[in-house]
Amino acid sequence: MLPTRPYSARPCSACGELLPTAPGATVLACEACGTELHGRPASRRLVDPDWIALAPKAKLRYADDTPALLTAPEGLVPFRVERATARRLLRDWARRQWFAPRALRRIDESESFRGAYLPFWVWQARTRSRYKAARGDYQWAQGGGGRVRSVRWSPAAGVVDRDFPAVPVAATSLLEGAALADLWRDWRLGRAVAFEPRMLDGYWTQAYDLEPEAGLESAKARMAAEVERGVRARVGGDEQHVPSIETAYAGLGYRLVLLPVWLVSFPHRGRRRMVAVHGESGRVVGERPLSGPKLLSAAVLALAVAGAILYFCLLSLSSCPARQPGSRRHAHPLHMLYGSWNATRQLSGACIPQSAPASPGCASDTPQTVPGEAMGSPMKHAVAKASSPWWAKAMVVSGAMVMVISGGGAIAAQVGVNVLEDSVNQADLLGEQRVEAEEGEQITGPLNFLVLGTDERVGAGGEARTDADIIVHVNKDLTQVSMISLPRDLYVEIPSGVPASETKLTEAFAYSEDWGESFQNTAETITNLTGIQFDGGAIANFEGFLDMVDELGTIELCPWHEITSIHGDKKTYPEGCAEYNKEDALDLVRQRYGWDSDEDYANGTWGDFGRQKMQQQAIKKILERAKEKGYATDPTKAVDLLNSFGDALTLDVGSYSLIDMITQMRDVDPNEIISIGTPSSEGNMNGTSYVLIHEGTDEEAAADALWEAIANDTIDEWACANDQWLSGDSKPDCAVAPVDGGQGAGEETASDEPTVN
Repeated sequence: MLPTRPYSARPCSACGELLPTAPGATVLACEACGTELHGRPASRRLVDPDWIALAPKAKLRYADDTPALLTAPEGLVPFRVERATARRLLRDWARRQWFAPRALRRIDESESFRGAYLPFWVWQARTRSRYKAARGDYQWAQGGGGRVRSVRWSPAAGVVDRDFPAVPVAATSLLEGAALADLWRDWRLGRAVAFEPRMLDGYWTQAYDLEPEAGLESAKARMAAEVERGVRARVGGDEQHVPSIETAYAGLGYRLVLLPVWLVSFPHRGRRRMVAVHGESGRVVGERPLSGPKLLSAAVLALAVAGAILYFCLLSLSSCPARQPGSRRHAHPLHMLYGSWNATRQLSGACIPQSAPASPGCASDTPQTVPGEAMGSPMKHAVAKASSPWWAKAMVVSGAMVMVISGGGAIAAQVGVNVLEDSVNQADLLGEQRVEAEEGEQITGPLNFLVLGTDERVGAGGEARTDADIIVHVNKDLTQVSMISLPRDLYVEIPSGVPASETKLTEAFAYSEDWGESFQNTAETITNLTGIQFDGGAIANFEGFLDMVDELGTIELCPWHEITSIHGDKKTYPEGCAEYNKEDALDLVRQRYGWDSDEDYANGTWGDFGRQKMQQQAIKKILERAKEKGYATDPTKAVDLLNSFGDALTLDVGSYSLIDMITQMRDVDPNEIISIGTPSSEGNMNGTSYVLIHEGTDEEAAADALWEAIANDTIDEWACANDQWLSGDSKPDCAVAPVDGGQGAGEETASDEPTVN
């Protein structure tokens, strides 16, 4: 936790009490004894213009003209990513920079690689924002040319209160460049401890050279952006117009906190370029220059290859190997390209008709003319020289240009890969709970991922619990995905971190304010229950996840009966499939108590089971809509979609590259995802309601068989034998599937009627 003592530069020399500070202060007055300490807020010149080397006792060393009132650090976040791991992450990142200079490609070998603590001003504030807005709701009417959309606008106004406990802003100009400016993200400031100089032993650090007030505007801008997002979420509707948000700030304060990064530099074009590995999440950010010689070489090579290909194509036509109509001989490449025998013959300028019998290679049943001569004119007896006309030469140049453009496309693709890798927060969530893969190993199945959903913003800190716990299983061929939902109230044994070791699964995530540690605790809990270990994982905020709906437009959801929301305006959603915007989709997937009809209890879709089913349905529908709109094949659109996550998602794909993972799983069809609910039912223990896998029942046998099917990659077989635990629209083809290893006969194809999530 961040220290709770008041913000202070130093203790009073007379009584030892901490002196209150203010940005730019030249006099500090002790509130306890009245002693005044005078100083000057001069510029802070470092001993080394780039770095301060720490003495063995880790005392900060500043230049002689450093002012006496230089604020001391109050907190420090320890390193979580070790040196070896940071070097591996750096190496993997550098190898993906195809057109980078050699110095960057070998950056992991640099002797300048070092651990460093960089200074950040961490601001806190409470805000009250009054807004005036207009909400726009789409209305559809049937017109002469089809359906016509109009927007009905209604006024909206209100007050939004927010608490910002920690907003980090760089306190060093080293991070002012665009490449490293993104380092302020992902910090779990709840892990900060009170600063002691000995903590810096073996690391480098840098004194701050930006005053707190210099970062205040940046902090306010980030707070304002969060406030606006909250206002727009409250206004709702299909469109919003928010002309006025007036925000008042209270309780403004700051601390100087040192945050851990691994830093390395490399030379390029006469200056040092910087790359950093985030000391907590492992995310790599930094400068990525392109190598001019590599780009030039690629262009020259493309030009040479294009010219060679077209030259040999034209040359080979002189012997007329192309297949004429009715012939069984292989077609010439240019014939296949242009799709016309006449165009191919004219392109080559060869095979000119002669008075002598035509050669076998140029056989024809119809009179032929020399290009430019009319039919019936005197035949030329000499074979025309096979030359390349000007337009054929132009074809060579054009083809070369196409190849160069293709080379530019490869460069753009590489840039897209880099953007894709940086679009989503990536962190080591599993830690020691991971199934480790060999470095550089090709991605092969089967794979298991743990996805946890929460209503808290990812990385916001503070105690949180999960509303969705999903095992995502990918088969051996990387073509089939299954989602197994575990009830949040499932009765489990939790290894550590809660008062009662046997309680609800959702409590496992409340282990720590550090979400990484909480994720590992939840993973260990599920592994102990199922025997399944995980290759990767994710933490998702469902509201943020549904931000993708804004990018996609709308998604189709299909409630199996009418349901009235318990939130907000208490909307009623009709039975059947309809298009939903983000706000309504989010409201619908959050419903829990509305799934309480006789049908729900009969089919096992009551309460949290119904919510699980809607969550799985929303995930599938988002993936289906994304694939329909080309997000799976268009890198630019894919980046836009991933960027819509913002801070709502943190991924852990281990040693694999995210782009490799996406590429290898490109054949997955969202329509074929199998959605499974854990075999279980409601129960009561010591007056508390739980979801239980009752011992000695068919539930326990089916659950044990499910865990075994996941381990053996035989989920199709289990699903065909246990269709009562499947969503109605996600059954595999059971016509020829074996049925051993589970409960039930499995002789018939599963029903299309919805049953259980």
